[in-house]
Amino acid sequence: MVLPTFIYSAWAGIGLLAVVLVGWNLYRGYNGKGTLIEWRATKLRSTLISAVGIFLLLLNFETVMRHGFSGDPTPQAVLSFVHAKARVLEEMSIRCGKGLEDNRPCSDLRQINGILAFPYVVEGKKFPILQKDQWAPELSAFMDDLKKVTDGANLFVRNPDDQWELLSRDARSKLLLLAAVLLVIALAGSVGEAAYQLRLAKVQGRDI
Repeated sequence: MVLPTFIYSAWAGIGLLAVVLVGWNLYRGYNGKGTLIEWRATKLRSTLISAVGIFLLLLNFETVMRHGFSGDPTPQAVLSFVHAKARVLEEMSIRCGKGLEDNRPCSDLRQINGILAFPYVVEGKKFPILQKDQWAPELSAFMDDLKKVTDGANLFVRNPDDQWELLSRDARSKLLLLAAVLLVIALAGSVGEAAYQLRLAKVQGRDI
C-alpha cells in the first residue's frame, strides 16, 4: 500500500471510530443509560486515557520539532558536492590537457577528485580539509576556491547529536495512530458523561 493511501485510510478509520464512539456515548448519556457512578467512572477513565494519549503525542513532538528547525540537509549537501566536483573537473580540463597529463598539477587534481567522493554525502560525513600547501603551488588559487565550496558543504552536515532520534520513524507513526485512537476514546467518554450530566440537570430542574 502506498504511504499516502495508508495515511488517508488510517485517518479515515480514526474519524469513523470517533463518529461511532462519540455518537453512541452521546446517545447513551442523553437518554440516561447507566448510573451517575458509572458515568463518573467513565469520566475518570477518559481523563487517564487522554493523559496517555498526550504523552504519546509529546514523544512525537520532540522529533517533529527537531526536523522542523534543522530541516533536511541532504539537498544542500548534494548541491555543494556537485559544485565542488564541477570545479575540480573544470580545473582538470585546463591542467590535464594533451601533453600535461604527467605534470604535478594534473596528478594532484586527479587525487583531489578521488578524495571528493559521493559517499561523504550519502553517509552524512564532512569533507576532508584540503590544505593548499599539500598540493602543487600552481593550484594555490584554485585550492582557496575549492576550500570555500567544501567548507560550505560541511555546514550542511549534521552533528551526531542532531542525527539522534528518540524514536524511529516507524515507531513514531504507530504511536501517533495509537495516541489518536486513545484521544478519540477519551473524547467519547467525556462527551457521554457530559450528556448524562445535562440530562440529570434538566430532570432536577437546574440550569447549566
